[in-house]
Amino acid sequence: MMVLVKSEKSRLFVGNWIALFLILFLKLSSALGSSSSEFYIEDGLVEKIFSETSNSTFEKASGVPDLAPMVGILRPETLNVKNKYFSTNYKQLDSLPYFYLIFEGNLFRFKKSQLLWDASIGYGYIQKNVLTYDSSGLLISDTVALQWAPVEFTSRYNIDDVFSSNLDLSVDIGGGRLWVHQDGNIDGFDQTSMTSFVSLGSTLEFRVMTSIKILAQVAFFTDLQQKSDYRGLKLGVGTWLSI
Repeated sequence: MMVLVKSEKSRLFVGNWIALFLILFLKLSSALGSSSSEFYIEDGLVEKIFSETSNSTFEKASGVPDLAPMVGILRPETLNVKNKYFSTNYKQLDSLPYFYLIFEGNLFRFKKSQLLWDASIGYGYIQKNVLTYDSSGLLISDTVALQWAPVEFTSRYNIDDVFSSNLDLSVDIGGGRLWVHQDGNIDGFDQTSMTSFVSLGSTLEFRVMTSIKILAQVAFFTDLQQKSDYRGLKLGVGTWLSI
């Protein structure tokens, strides 16, 4: 009984902080917009938000995750694979198509939003002619087989019914590891590398019906090195399957 009381108090505490943030934001917006006839806040809106947030409950969802098969494209601003003999930037390939799977679970559900976790793993392969620099700076052409496999964990804050009753939108913050392997015809070119990265993006969900959703994702990713070797955009589209 003591555990339950503490849990309810902590939930009300978080809800009150959210309400306080919204109140301050709306009050500030009202003050800034008071000189403009186009800015309008409905009477009693602040009190309504405070009341609904204070009385809202945090619902923990079931532990059964959803599965989403996705088709994605990496558009690297830079993707450097280097060893002591060669340095290759795969930005020259412009886009790298790959497949990935998302496993998703719900951490908390609010009245009109939810906090989600995602775990994803992907794999891509491409064989093309690329240009690479050797240790002396000489530009060399080679036919390369490139493989890459990103693994990522993401926290998503999802807002229900953003533009219509069928659309949800989330803000996604994540990070992970990228495995890259290249094979070429030149001696000493073969190389495997691992890179850590962080990402910031968004996911749009369109509900076709209760059991079917179509996802569209976009995210900016970068490693945290002073001179980045992995940075760019990720695009993806797929469909939810319940498991």
